[in-house]
Amino acid sequence: MDYLSVVYSRKEKPKTKYPSKLANFLFNKFVKDKNKLFLEVGCGNCDLLSEFSNLGLNVKGTDLLKSAGKDYPDIRVFQNNIEKDPLPFEDESFDCIFSKSFVEHVYNPQTYFLEAHRVLKKNGILITLTPDWEVQKNKFFDDWTHKTPFSKVTMTRLYNFSGFDSIKVGYFKQLPILWNNSLLETLSNLIAPLIFEREKSKLRWIRERQILAVGTKL
Repeated sequence: MDYLSVVYSRKEKPKTKYPSKLANFLFNKFVKDKNKLFLEVGCGNCDLLSEFSNLGLNVKGTDLLKSAGKDYPDIRVFQNNIEKDPLPFEDESFDCIFSKSFVEHVYNPQTYFLEAHRVLKKNGILITLTPDWEVQKNKFFDDWTHKTPFSKVTMTRLYNFSGFDSIKVGYFKQLPILWNNSLLETLSNLIAPLIFEREKSKLRWIRERQILAVGTKL
């Protein structure tokens, strides 16, 4: 048994179309060009990384666990503990580095941000998605591997400290219907405080939100 088999077992969380929708959204908003060298740190089961590969990106992943990416043998996943070892890549190796629900698992996320800056090419981008502490603080530590909560202020300061430019930090809800509809997004923000924080139904996605950040290495 390991973290992936317990928290992200296919029985508990079967594969859906969501990774494809999210990969397409992020690709069109930030990455835009095919054939780029793309790294996902903390790639887990590699559902998202596989979808980025399907979009024409040259992908690699890293993860703490040996079981990461076992369902996708064509994807190269490097076992790496970012808090003990540098990323196993040369300087300026990637056009884009991405992580989702990863940085909150690191005691000292500054280590990761500095390493990401090192292995990014000039004009490369770092994309980060992590739970927003301000709306999930009562259940943030339900996941025993969560170490560091993030706010927009924390995220902005880490990007700045790590040498990134053109930094954009905002809120992101994991409901595809909201991504390109500002009216529905505003409505969801009005409804969100009325929803129980540990809501089990799909209404949870109206309340829950992530911090979405992107920055460029000059």
